[in-house]
Amino acid sequence: MRNPIKLLGVVFASVAGLEAVALLAVMMLVEQREARLIVALVLGVQILVFGSIGGGFLLNQKKKQRLKERLMREGYYEMADVVDVVRQHNVQVNGRCPYRVICRILRDGVLHEYRSEMLPYHPGLTAGAQVPVYLDRYDERKYYVDVERVMPQIRQH
Repeated sequence: MRNPIKLLGVVFASVAGLEAVALLAVMMLVEQREARLIVALVLGVQILVFGSIGGGFLLNQKKKQRLKERLMREGYYEMADVVDVVRQHNVQVNGRCPYRVICRILRDGVLHEYRSEMLPYHPGLTAGAQVPVYLDRYDERKYYVDVERVMPQIRQH
């Protein structure tokens, strides 16, 4: 599964890297002090902006991945009932709206609702199916819905 946010991070970070190389090349080729200063200022700001955006995207994805791995390793899981698979019409990736699985767990008379990460295609799950939800032992607001574990194999044509 491709991750569009990670891809955006790589693109922005790559642009910043290319601009850094261009800055070094221009600094070696241009002899006028004022021209070098202007080029350094313009490219330096662009490097900072693109590098910050790309780095932010990549760090955020890394943080999510570490949380998922920690929850699966140290947390506990409960089986949740799939209530619905909804299409996120407010988001588009490559012109297509992703899907999200909504599931619930009834615990101590309280209904807890969990939402999966965005999925690029319909996961093939129907209402009533069960999915594992990994929960933090100390903060149940930190969770991971493991849709991939129970999804049927899907071949796109």
